Amino acid sequence: MAQESSDAYERSRIGGPFIVAVWILMCLTAGQHGVREWAIGLGFVALAGARFVVGVQMRRRPDAHEAHLAATLAVMIASMAA
Repeated sequence: MAQESSDAYERSRIGGPFIVAVWILMCLTAGQHGVREWAIGLGFVALAGARFVVGVQMRRRPDAHEAHLAATLAVMIASMAA
């Protein structure tokens, strides 16, 4: 379980900042500068921050593998749904 949670986190770590960068580029190139677009972008920033928090918790409590895996998967699924 330890390897599985570590692998899931490592593979998903770059996704948060990548999604934020792509969203900003899409808004700028499409000329969409409204409140709605930037609110959605802030949601993506929050999800990227959640990935960072999962990493901090993995270093703080290395024995809670199931919780780390569940948190990583929850953030990944929320990002995909958004």
